[in-house]
Amino acid sequence: MTEPLTHATAAEASVWAVNGPSRQDGRPAADRPAPVRRDPPPPLEANDRLVTAVITAGWAVAFVVLLSVRSDIPRGDRWWIWTAVAGFGMGLFGLLYVPYLQRSRARQAKRRSAQRS
Repeated sequence: MTEPLTHATAAEASVWAVNGPSRQDGRPAADRPAPVRRDPPPPLEANDRLVTAVITAGWAVAFVVLLSVRSDIPRGDRWWIWTAVAGFGMGLFGLLYVPYLQRSRARQAKRRSAQRS
């Protein structure tokens, strides 16, 4: 006959919270070796203008498609058209702003390196 299930005491619960659940061999899970930590990989460099242009083109395509099926879209869901317009507009802003931001950061880095020298 098996023992009836009971609630854990406060002491047992706190041990479980600190050590984690016990393994089948009776040792707490905290006795396991810690996983090996690796250095994170360097960030990937991308062509920011190309990425922004592709996403902006995607919003433009979505806008054209939504306009072509506008009569089939229920009145309550026509906000999607304005979402596509906003995405396209923000993409155009990004196409203009990203090069400015990159030039600004390059100038700032150049000034910092000149001050350190």
